[in-house]
Amino acid sequence: MWQQGRKATIMSFTCGRYYGNKWRHLDFIRRSMTKYGIDLDKVTSAADLCCGTGVVTWLLANLPAMQCMFASDMQLYATVLTQARISNEPSAHVVERLKQYMDKVHARSRDSAYRGGWVTAHCTQRPRQLFTVRNGKAIDAARRVIPAQDTAALAALLEAVLRISNSMGGLSSALPSVPRAGALELREVLPHSRTPGCRVRVVQADMLTMVLKRDYDLIYIDPPYTKNSLYARQYSLLNTVLLQDGPATKGVYHVRTDAVESPFSRPSEAYASFARLFAQCQPRCKWLGVSYSTDGICTISQLRRCLTQAGFCNVRVFRASARKYRGGRVMEVLLLATSA
Repeated sequence: MWQQGRKATIMSFTCGRYYGNKWRHLDFIRRSMTKYGIDLDKVTSAADLCCGTGVVTWLLANLPAMQCMFASDMQLYATVLTQARISNEPSAHVVERLKQYMDKVHARSRDSAYRGGWVTAHCTQRPRQLFTVRNGKAIDAARRVIPAQDTAALAALLEAVLRISNSMGGLSSALPSVPRAGALELREVLPHSRTPGCRVRVVQADMLTMVLKRDYDLIYIDPPYTKNSLYARQYSLLNTVLLQDGPATKGVYHVRTDAVESPFSRPSEAYASFARLFAQCQPRCKWLGVSYSTDGICTISQLRRCLTQAGFCNVRVFRASARKYRGGRVMEVLLLATSA
């Protein structure tokens, strides 16, 4: 895949509509690590402590010598996407299972007696209309027929929810007046793979309070950058679709009242959170990688100083131009450091 060039790599990923995901920057991350002096062909263990959509977890889990891959995120939807992304299940099996689920979804959602569930009741009527009634029923039906342990199918459902909503990337953007009319379709999440023999563990956890129980060659961190990086709010509905718990919500976008945002998106807490996290990672890794942005809450100089104070050395900064989610350009930054 990597020999096919940057464009081919980008186009191989399904559903790039998630805010903050790194599917456009995988080659930049890989090249930067190589320039820094990390021999990725010899990395045997890695941790992705804010795995999001699982794109970088997928990159690391497919390194040729990888034996142990750990990933975590505060958000349930992120852990489901990541588990699906690093699954080694044959595509033919996944596609066949998705077809069977769709047959059941069609049978249930097209039944005139079927009234749907929470999504149909709360998300298909104005002024809080995210979906057409038909699609609301299809989402509820799909969640009923897909078992909780089938992360490949659940991830396909989450991507389908974004495709048929009338938002752009997040479920808390300014909404067009009319929801998308395209029908729900479960598509295989691509790519999904990992190096044969690689052990994987994906957990829902806060990286600031989580205790790392082993050492890793490489730890990668991609925290929220700005006060607008409110993933618990922007994708709150995805967690509700997964949990099916009929939560209390607020606002037009059905934000769960129990949604908790990361301290990295709070200006008053971001720097202290980095200091705490770097101190926790320093004794547990050879190298640390931190993705950030030049329009983040902390400055790049602050992060460099914070890394040095935590006991890291040889801190280098790599930059690449990136699009801002509300238009314009910004510099995507990858800080790499060695544990002293």
